[in-house]
Amino acid sequence: ASPAPGAGVRPAPVTLAVLPFVQRSADSADAYLAQGLTDAISDALARDSALRLASRLATAEYAERVTSPKEIGKNLGVEALLDGSVQRQGNRIRVTVQLVDTKTGAALWSDSYDRQSADLLAVQADIAGAIVAAFQRQRGGGSTVAAGGRAGFRVAEAYDRYLQGRYAFGQRGAAMLREAIGHFSAAAALDSSASAAWSGLADAYVLLPLYGGMAVDSALDQALANADRAVRLDPASAEALASRGVVHMHRWNWSTALADLDRAVAADPRSATAHQWRGELYLITARLAEAAQSFARAMELEARSPIHAALYALALAAEGRYDSASTAARQAVRLDPTLAAPRLIQGAVLLYAGRTVPAIGALEAALALEPDNEQALGLLGYAYARLGDEGRAAAILARLGDGPARPNTYSAQAKVRMGLGEPDRALAALERAVDRHEPFFTSEPLLTPIFRDLAQDPRLGQIRKRLGLDGAAVPPR
Repeated sequence: ASPAPGAGVRPAPVTLAVLPFVQRSADSADAYLAQGLTDAISDALARDSALRLASRLATAEYAERVTSPKEIGKNLGVEALLDGSVQRQGNRIRVTVQLVDTKTGAALWSDSYDRQSADLLAVQADIAGAIVAAFQRQRGGGSTVAAGGRAGFRVAEAYDRYLQGRYAFGQRGAAMLREAIGHFSAAAALDSSASAAWSGLADAYVLLPLYGGMAVDSALDQALANADRAVRLDPASAEALASRGVVHMHRWNWSTALADLDRAVAADPRSATAHQWRGELYLITARLAEAAQSFARAMELEARSPIHAALYALALAAEGRYDSASTAARQAVRLDPTLAAPRLIQGAVLLYAGRTVPAIGALEAALALEPDNEQALGLLGYAYARLGDEGRAAAILARLGDGPARPNTYSAQAKVRMGLGEPDRALAALERAVDRHEPFFTSEPLLTPIFRDLAQDPRLGQIRKRLGLDGAAVPPR
């Protein structure tokens, strides 16, 4: 290692950018390690009020390391970069880090950690502590950061499974959510006192019905039980409060949900999850400017998340800001072209903007990735109908009506009926969707351009009343 932090180094900078750690393992399944370490170390450093960290949104574009430290420093307005890599070989993990002066390109400090994989918690704590010490010693004070294990885990293997769960959860889709549940369940079994493991389970269960992976009532019962346990274990945990808030949101308990989500944001203003969930509640309740602000903040905190970018696009489109929404949707797709959700939302944004032909392309791409995605099917059927292709729209209706009803069957049918100019049948389908507590009502605003012609219809007013949304504003055309 180079000189220990504070031992003969130049006066330490007070502005810092943490670049996304590079994953050098042969197994691509270890990508969660690099992301988890980057996030954990960034979170620990952010607790020091004397340090100013560049946003993750700003640093994400430098993940490929094609720009010099001097240029990055100039672009981000920082004096130092933390650069690192992680590699797992068998049961060992090697982490290499260096602190680079952006003015000279010289290393202020560097070190490497070759430990057992089970020591992951200790490694990230050591790195965060060393960096903070490098800053604090030059300022003549002690570290103000308690850079201990993240998320309250006491068992390193449980934390590793939790990180794998969060990585899988971030990919969405029924298969990945089931994989996340497996990892979170293992984490909870290994360390039952870790609130974050139970929060992870709650989050995965609450989303599973949206992707056709479980019946709504059963999933929400599981989600609430796990969220309540998470809050009991750590009543001040932003993660636990956010998890419980989103469960209440999916139960259509809007004010209870907002109270928990407000507490979550207050407990940890750097929680991207809390900002995202609160943004979704704002979106559903037609507080559109606040929704866009919440998603923008989530993007800043977790720049690599295609879901944050896609939701930001949806909020902008709901406000009628279609050009900006289209740009954000393209960014979401670029962040992960293998995910269906960003392409689905891109299709929705284009439909709202009246760009039906490119919307069909995006929606067909989403269905190529998730062939049974009912939200995509409903939007695609609506698009075909708007183009006058009633045959294809009718084929999608038949496909949606084939076999037992799935989680979003009736809301998807309602979209196609609106495209076909059948508002009465669309309203009947929406009423059935409310009866079945379809996840649609907490994943998309009801009064998008698709249903906005029904805004003054008293039957839609009754549906909004049953949802508890009768007091929400009607978005502008």
